[in-house]
Amino acid sequence: MTSGLSVRGLSAGYSRDANVVDEVAFEAPRGRVTALLGPNGAGKSTLLKAVLGLLPSTGAVLLDGDSVAGWPAGLRAQRIAYVPQQSLLTARLSVRSVVGMGRFARERVWSSRGKEDRDAIQKALDQANVAHLAERAFPEISGGERQRVLLARALATGARTLLLDEPTSSLDVRQVLSLHAVVRELAQQEFCLLLVLHDLDEARKHADRGVLLEAGRVHLEGPIAEVVHADPIRRVYGVEVHEGGGLGFSLPEEI
Repeated sequence: MTSGLSVRGLSAGYSRDANVVDEVAFEAPRGRVTALLGPNGAGKSTLLKAVLGLLPSTGAVLLDGDSVAGWPAGLRAQRIAYVPQQSLLTARLSVRSVVGMGRFARERVWSSRGKEDRDAIQKALDQANVAHLAERAFPEISGGERQRVLLARALATGARTLLLDEPTSSLDVRQVLSLHAVVRELAQQEFCLLLVLHDLDEARKHADRGVLLEAGRVHLEGPIAEVVHADPIRRVYGVEVHEGGGLGFSLPEEI
């Protein structure tokens, strides 16, 4: 069995009469960054929701070889965490409090937050590189900082499989690089990471594997250099890929 996430013949939609994703199968192994790619309307976000159990579906989702079918919602939340594109939270909660929301998946009714919870929250803040923001009000920090806080909230669940839905949309280049640096560190710690990405060049630079969707089906799956390549991109997106052009970016050693 593949260690990580395995999706087999998954079909799902928002009504019984029409599937948005149909017979989707792919692997997202641990220790690798897997990019979920495809044009608008290809079914990327729907697929994430189906894997999370938020939509009725047929087919199978396995985590580390075990089927998640029949798992109670609490157990699934402890094993698979979701990072949305953005948060609608406007309350002046501290960053630490927002990250602490991730512990709800593990808290018992009427139980008080103990040392294990506090340690998990601090670890998540450190992992996502937002510990210095812990006492800041969440609505007052930048978009890139908020995205890393949402990642920290997912990490606070204790889950080692993370699904991120376009985590870099609307971020500037430094924020994009900072988030991918965190994601890469998590991959090195054998997390399973599945990211919906819109920017193909970004995917080519930062992901290890790609799953290319076309109209709700997998067109191609494999190493990112084979997926983000001239022929499959031409067929799915209807555009030409020109190698060697564009700008490259990297984070400085020190600021």
